[in-house]
Amino acid sequence: LYIAPNYCVAQWRNSNIDPDLRRRFLGLCEHIKQTNPSEDELICETTSGKAGKGIQLASEYVTPLISFSFSEDWKLPQIPCNIYHVEDENIEEGVFLYNFSTNETIIDNNEWLQTELQKSISEIKTPAKLLENLQDLFPSLYFIDYAKRQIAYDLTTVTVPIVVEKLSKLEEYFSTWDGNIFEPQILPPRTISPESKETLTRFKKEHTFLYNEQEILVSYHMRYTGGNIPGRIYFFPDHKTKKGIVCSLTTKLPTVKNPKSSIR
Repeated sequence: LYIAPNYCVAQWRNSNIDPDLRRRFLGLCEHIKQTNPSEDELICETTSGKAGKGIQLASEYVTPLISFSFSEDWKLPQIPCNIYHVEDENIEEGVFLYNFSTNETIIDNNEWLQTELQKSISEIKTPAKLLENLQDLFPSLYFIDYAKRQIAYDLTTVTVPIVVEKLSKLEEYFSTWDGNIFEPQILPPRTISPESKETLTRFKKEHTFLYNEQEILVSYHMRYTGGNIPGRIYFFPDHKTKKGIVCSLTTKLPTVKNPKSSIR
């Protein structure tokens, strides 16, 4: 597939791009569903008369467009279109398809993005649904296998919505984190706390997790309460990947003040 004159997707994929971006792109390719527009149901074209498989599918599935901004027509945050319904010969005029091609279009469509995100978050009601949507909802967070097992076996339908809300706050922070100094004070007051040095020394084993075949000592945690459980989300700010590494998200780990707390 060519994305510019004499330049195809494979060339971009194999170029010197961010490895994490490449993995995410390949992941999308593995799950993409090949389909053809059902032209017997509707036909979509821009008000300027341009048509294509992209806008056809976007109109059918009510999804946004991702465009390359080689033309002024594809730099608009919303592209005005006309949709022709073949069966009843009805015409919808002035329909707008959300379009993303530049940083400016992302900013212009931010309100719509936030609305869609909240819709997606509100649909997460079960542990299975949360596991299924981890990467899509929280691309700036990385969940180690231990945390994923907790989601599958320890969370309940009562705690899932609460945990999702807290994870959304972490995602919001790490989505713009530059990988330098981690500043928990930016989040709402009393949201995030570090463990004391004494706790990390005395209970080092309990606060150590395996991430990318290396052990990391986790201090920061986010509080939540669900079903009378004093929940904690323990995470590690990874300066290299600029992500939040979620290590544990159920009950409290032992501390100097409460040495009996344990999920291990």
